[in-house]
Amino acid sequence: MKKGYTYTLTFDAYASSPTMIEALISNDETYETAYYKDCNLLTEKQTFSYTFTYERETMNQARISFDFGLADAQYIYFDNVYLYETAPSSTSEIITSKCTVKAGKNIFTVEGNSIEAITIYDVSGRICYEKTYPHVNSVEIGDAYLLSGISLIRVRTDVKNTVVKNLKRK
Repeated sequence: MKKGYTYTLTFDAYASSPTMIEALISNDETYETAYYKDCNLLTEKQTFSYTFTYERETMNQARISFDFGLADAQYIYFDNVYLYETAPSSTSEIITSKCTVKAGKNIFTVEGNSIEAITIYDVSGRICYEKTYPHVNSVEIGDAYLLSGISLIRVRTDVKNTVVKNLKRK
């Protein structure tokens, strides 16, 4: 993890009964916690997404872990665990508009003046679509690029990286 970079931790989770757990990112060697968040799990699957800026000295080896030592559930389920890194911008740009991404029947609005790139990941985290764009503020992605089930779409604008979750029914 790099000092000054922004990270987004996303995951899906649920439990056999409502309970609280902790999501943690820590140093793999010293176990010093770099970030943690309490998460209230329900019996229905939820998507959790937390963004933070890492302000400590660069860490060469990090680990994602979940602490459920005090959890009051027999079973806890996880899926789609991802950690995205965003480099700090060298200039502070003013956001004057929103950009739009239409993915199948879903429409997402993201901060920025123009869309620079879009990457679509399958449920295993593999890239199944990646394209750069020359100064556009609206993009439509056809159904052919969207897999059945869940896809994560990373939209990079001129000022921000945003990850949206697209659900395509079979």
